Amino acid sequence: MKQAGTTSKDGLPGRATQETGEASHGSPPEPGVSWRGVIVRPPARLVLPDGTEPHARFDIPVRGFYLVNVSDTYRHPGPKVLVFTDLESGEESRADMFRQGGEPLVPQVRADPVDPASPQAMRNFFSFNVRDYVRLPLRPARYRLQVLFAGYTSNAPEIEVVQYEQPTWPRRWRMWAALRYKA
Repeated sequence: MKQAGTTSKDGLPGRATQETGEASHGSPPEPGVSWRGVIVRPPARLVLPDGTEPHARFDIPVRGFYLVNVSDTYRHPGPKVLVFTDLESGEESRADMFRQGGEPLVPQVRADPVDPASPQAMRNFFSFNVRDYVRLPLRPARYRLQVLFAGYTSNAPEIEVVQYEQPTWPRRWRMWAALRYKA
């Protein structure tokens, strides 16, 4: 049985984000206990794989962190939402993000109401691959990425995707190779 909202606008299945309590390599630092919101950290520049390389994969890995009030998750229920914008065309894609196991991060309805003045907060580190949620052409481009959760909007970092180029040898190496390997 398919859950409503588990696919993106592009028809891709809503694959899971990995949520961990610990920061992994590349995760944003925790801003402090009084801060509330969402932070994402993708790589600033990615190189498309060489088209001649067999089984080449192109991933856009993103690490993130959120620290939100529990009361905000009740006021703004729903999973994290990925907003991915192509800066050249202006096309925007949105996709619901689910935890491993297919469960959205939505609090269960409680019998006793949550006191908005209560200082309860929830925090977590998460990671995901943008290509699991959004179909992207394999071409050079610039993108902006944001994550919405519990009424908060994350920072909006830009990602530049560039074409793979064959490495060129410095001139002295080419001259050395030409002298050494004369035909």
